[in-house]
Amino acid sequence: MENSDIEILRNLKIKTPRLELRLPSDLEIDALAKVATTGIQEPSEPHFQDENLYKSPEEIKTWLKNFIERHMKEWNKNNWQLPFAVFYEGHPIGLQTMYARDFPITRGFGCGYWIGLAYQGKGLGTETVQAILTLGFDGLNAREAYLGAWSDNTASLRIMEKLGFIPNGEYWMARNGQALKDKRMRLPRENWAKPKEIDIEGLNNCLSIFGTNS
Repeated sequence: MENSDIEILRNLKIKTPRLELRLPSDLEIDALAKVATTGIQEPSEPHFQDENLYKSPEEIKTWLKNFIERHMKEWNKNNWQLPFAVFYEGHPIGLQTMYARDFPITRGFGCGYWIGLAYQGKGLGTETVQAILTLGFDGLNAREAYLGAWSDNTASLRIMEKLGFIPNGEYWMARNGQALKDKRMRLPRENWAKPKEIDIEGLNNCLSIFGTNS
């Protein structure tokens, strides 16, 4: 992606009653890494997220910075991933990604997210997913959304069910040397109910970047 397009994407923001989702600056990536370092799960729980989020503070910061920069540089309308930081009371508390292949044809997109442990249990995870679904369905006119979670990640599975996701298969996969089912979920457009008070700013200038003009 050209630098000019990245700057256009920096003006894209999703605002909910409590949150703002947008691309983070370098300083905000550092702050986001600190959130991950302080914990994204209870220590007794298995790792539900990418293993890079459980490493040392410096390793997490480097990984996050490379993750975000790589997806910006490699972006094209047929294969893109949008790494939005989640801001609460002006501070980053997590990461919400949205990704798609051949979106102009399929109009389907996947998403994944995490928020810091200190901010869980307040409905912010649900609000985060609602925000990115609003961008997909109402902003980009998507046909279907996809999410997945390990079978023992009951909190994430409850959020999906609450938002209208339905089962889309399950697969045996390896996690830390153990076989565990990965549950896939999908949300058809007809199941989507847009929440009130979610606004998207700066979208019109971004439509061609996503491979759509409507």
